Amino acid sequence: MRKIAGLLVLPFLLSVLSVAPSSAAIPDAPTVNTPVKVKAVSSHSRIVVSQTFELSGTVKPARKGVIIERKLWQKKKWIRVNNSRARTNANGEWKMSVVAPARPQKVRYRIQAINVSRSTVVETTVSVVPPRPDPTIVITTNDSTVPSAALTNISGTFLDAGKSISIQAEQLIGEIWTPVNAQTSAGRTAWVARVQLPVEAGSYQYRINATTARGTAISNPIIFTVLPPAALPIDAFGPGSPSRIWGIDISRWQHMADTNNDGVADLLDDGKPIDFQKAFNKGLRFVFIKTSDGTVKSDGTKYADDYAKKFSAIDKPAAQAAGLFTGLYHFPGMIHSDNKAKLIADAREEAIQATIRLTELGGYNEFDLPYVLDVERDDIPKSGIADGVKKSSVNLWVKTWLLEMQARTGRMPIVYSAPNFLGTRLIQNDPFWDTITLWMARYYGHPTKRFKQMSHEGAVALINAGSIPVCSVCTGGQYQTPWTNGGDIAWSFWQYSSMASGKTFGVKNGSRLDMNVYRGTSEEFRALAQGTWIPFEGDYVASSDVIDFQVSPVVDELMQFNITAKRLSNFAACVTGELAVRIAGQKIKGAKVRLTGLGTWKVTLPEMEPGTYLVDFDFTDEYNFYAPTSAQIEYLVPEPEDPVIP
Repeated sequence: MRKIAGLLVLPFLLSVLSVAPSSAAIPDAPTVNTPVKVKAVSSHSRIVVSQTFELSGTVKPARKGVIIERKLWQKKKWIRVNNSRARTNANGEWKMSVVAPARPQKVRYRIQAINVSRSTVVETTVSVVPPRPDPTIVITTNDSTVPSAALTNISGTFLDAGKSISIQAEQLIGEIWTPVNAQTSAGRTAWVARVQLPVEAGSYQYRINATTARGTAISNPIIFTVLPPAALPIDAFGPGSPSRIWGIDISRWQHMADTNNDGVADLLDDGKPIDFQKAFNKGLRFVFIKTSDGTVKSDGTKYADDYAKKFSAIDKPAAQAAGLFTGLYHFPGMIHSDNKAKLIADAREEAIQATIRLTELGGYNEFDLPYVLDVERDDIPKSGIADGVKKSSVNLWVKTWLLEMQARTGRMPIVYSAPNFLGTRLIQNDPFWDTITLWMARYYGHPTKRFKQMSHEGAVALINAGSIPVCSVCTGGQYQTPWTNGGDIAWSFWQYSSMASGKTFGVKNGSRLDMNVYRGTSEEFRALAQGTWIPFEGDYVASSDVIDFQVSPVVDELMQFNITAKRLSNFAACVTGELAVRIAGQKIKGAKVRLTGLGTWKVTLPEMEPGTYLVDFDFTDEYNFYAPTSAQIEYLVPEPEDPVIP
């Protein structure tokens, strides 16, 4: 509190003032022979140019009719301005509206009562400020080139953001800025967002959308150039000397709860997510994921496939986002039959099932290993590779499945199995197996307890000491398999233990975990992931698409025809479908129909009596992806030529 010219001055902070219009000027009133003390407050603590605000206050002692006047300091003197008076009510209260000047400036003013014998004077200087700018957010991180699927920080600053700040990272997908998951932290003036970049190589734009108490703000975009995976070496942290590329395989059992605490999951809940980032940080670089299952229960349902579909849709993108390569695998439900036609049909149907699942997950990208066929015996009926059928039947079913998948996706799948199965259920001298990548399952036995598996730590110690999965891990000598080569088995992946602690590698439900290593180099591993496959739009979607169906006689070959079936919309080969050959509605006995590729067949008719025949070629698709189509040709079987008598 201070005095000026013998008057008591009460300083207070008000926004910048100027005169506001009022309904009528307040005239002078007779002087009241009573001194008063004036108090005043402003409705705003910050005055923006042209902003309307309110001055109000009281006089003491309270008296009605006291006139309060506001004067401004202009041109080195106090001047009275129009419409700058207010009158107190019975409680001694007063108020007036003020409009701040239209440009930033310093304003001095004083307020006092004018119809009393003596009044205190309130005097101060305030500033009229320009409008506060809208909040802004700026990315200070530079555009950069980064590894595939890298976790990357984007950071920057705020200006005029106010309080209650939250930020959202967005990626430009097509022409739409789409929110993405990110770990974010924001202070009053700075922020950071940690985003997971895509797996596939390319250029990607991101920006930050900030929401504050003062409104929203959108940053400038930043561009990340993602390197293709092949440009980076793959770390090898797994057991071996030297160390091998390390991985795991998972199914629903790594999601469901282990309520009995026995290391085996059950189906009592909807499952827990796997922390693949923890798995990556522990040194893993690949994961095989159960994705499809041909097992059929006695009631005809495929419950195991439902679980595989559910969890693979979660696991594949999450694993790749963490930097892991992924391989998908199919557990079969081979029919118990030695009938070749039935075996081929059954294997093809399950290959189509797996291809559809691969399609639902977007096909193959640069972080995908080939699909895997899990080749093991049927401990449960209609689950696995049928037991009790001929070795040739097993050979035919497995080869058909592999070739069908290769025809549909462009990649030859991997075979998973154990040496004893490979040695007893596959034909050893079939050169076909020389082209197939082997993922072998073989564990170390407990050193003192028969039929019990060694701990994961014990297995790692043996492998680091140079042990390999041949005679040292089996009884009765070396297994003879199609991959046996002298004293070795030519495996590419080795599942060496199923006793690892899942929690160590991010499996939250406590289940045990299968552990694997890759035998080859980083370059050889990447070679397995070469070749992307993205299905044509509409493939594997029930659309009854119209097809282009062509039947062409083979030149210079009697009774042989080439058939092609392509979608009319884009002339892509039909990925499913069956071909039948008939005369007068009846299948031709002895006719051979051979699938030669995706949507292509070769038909060889049997010898027939001379004459003219109308032959129908009927294309159908049990999945209803393509509309049924037929073509009819007139086929002439000529009379035999008379023999030439020399």
